[in-house]
Amino acid sequence: MRGRLIYHVLFSATLLLLSSVVQAEDGSRGVYLVSNDLFDALEGWSGVPVSSEEVALSSYPEVIRSYAAAAGGLYPERSLSEHFAQNYPAAAGQFEQVTGGAVTDDGDLITYVMGDRYGDYQLWQEEAVLQNGGTFQDYIARHHPQVVEQIEAANRTPAGQGVPLATFVGAQGREDLDEELRTILTPTDCPSSRCCKCWVVMTLPSQPYDFEMEELEADDVYVPPFGRRIDKYAVLSQGVARTILFELRLANHLGEKEITKTANYSNLRVRLLCTDDGVPGGRQCQGAACSGELAMAVEYGSRVFENIDVAGWPASRRAQLVAADTAFLRYDPPGPASEMTLFEKGVAVSGDFKTEWDSEAVIEVLLAGTELAIVIGTYGASAALSDDLGDRLLNGIVGLVKREGETGNNTEDMKVLFDTAQSVPFALTPNITHLFQLEAESKIYARGYGPLSVHEAQIQSSKYIAAVARNFQCSGGATAPKPGACWHWASGGAPHSSATLQNLVRDFIYPELGAVPTGLSSTRGCYYN
Repeated sequence: MRGRLIYHVLFSATLLLLSSVVQAEDGSRGVYLVSNDLFDALEGWSGVPVSSEEVALSSYPEVIRSYAAAAGGLYPERSLSEHFAQNYPAAAGQFEQVTGGAVTDDGDLITYVMGDRYGDYQLWQEEAVLQNGGTFQDYIARHHPQVVEQIEAANRTPAGQGVPLATFVGAQGREDLDEELRTILTPTDCPSSRCCKCWVVMTLPSQPYDFEMEELEADDVYVPPFGRRIDKYAVLSQGVARTILFELRLANHLGEKEITKTANYSNLRVRLLCTDDGVPGGRQCQGAACSGELAMAVEYGSRVFENIDVAGWPASRRAQLVAADTAFLRYDPPGPASEMTLFEKGVAVSGDFKTEWDSEAVIEVLLAGTELAIVIGTYGASAALSDDLGDRLLNGIVGLVKREGETGNNTEDMKVLFDTAQSVPFALTPNITHLFQLEAESKIYARGYGPLSVHEAQIQSSKYIAAVARNFQCSGGATAPKPGACWHWASGGAPHSSATLQNLVRDFIYPELGAVPTGLSSTRGCYYN
């Protein structure tokens, strides 16, 4: 049968493609691609700075309320709620939406803005009326010394206490981490007994970490008295770049099958550190530091295929199938600011054939107030799903439909991109981690009955992550890192080919770094100018 041939040809081609992937070596001297474990150790040494707002939100909500009352007194002609409605309408509008119009006070508003609209909160704290002792920092210093003490305790780090980086990492008892660190803390010629050198570390872990057969299922089951059920399912993946292959054949049997994949991710962590190479082991610099910019691009693509067929003597027959895939790029910023979604997009294809009565066909795109972008493709009829598949992926994409349609197949592509060239770069400052996580959710659902119903689906996805650290400014005699870029790309065969992904990475890095990167044939690597 044609659909079956397509399925097995694609299965074989995908295995050949995925088995050819290799990893690159890192040869940069200002930007380093490090292991996830070493990155964790570097964070443990220099710490993750804790702000007064984070401490107050987690442990002292009453302090925020009392501060809101005090700050409100600085606006005698109107309430803080009225002030925010006029000067920060987006924050005020979102707060009203979250509370559902319930009666609130200024304490509720400031608590919400501090945690969920941190950018607006910072702008408010910079207003002139608060600069004469009216900021949150001023308030807790005067009235709540216990909060200040907790902040100081939370920010005590091994680096701040003078522990050399090599000593801290060595205490982990991992020879592999010691060896990896030595490639970064290369001794340099210092003009004096002390010199401060800054450098950027990135890590690009995925789950699963390498292309592998995550799952493989093949069952051929007799179903009394005359039925037969054949299941085939395989997943090959590296992070969110993967191929999912699905087949369900039902003979004289009513059956269904549902597959959900949500555990895959690829992420990027970036951190700027400054160490004193004039001191053995690299202590934290004193009175010297650098800052810079992080430009980055993340693109995800998905190709979704479905094929249905029925056969056998004239009778009630039905084959229903839907396949869908959605990608999310999330950013966890430093400090108390809430996690942000940088993009969210999905694609679905579906087929439905039955030899029963006619019924109306409908596709519902359930946006539910979000900015979810949807690509939907159908062949003959729209997909048959249960009323609620119980997961946000398809609940937000396609609803239950029933219609007489045609057998056949359908394919749809989806691509989505985040690029700081369309917004602004992220600020790199010492000991601050930027975390970006690319996630993917996939679902396939099939149902059929009659003499023979055939359901085949395939989901292929591809992605690249590229980051450039550049435009460094230093003070106190610190030595800036050399500008550099790191990347990771992977493809399940479509919709981006390996060559296309390499070109996309090159086209992003070149204008940002001012140099054409080399080594892009490796799926993971770094280049510095």
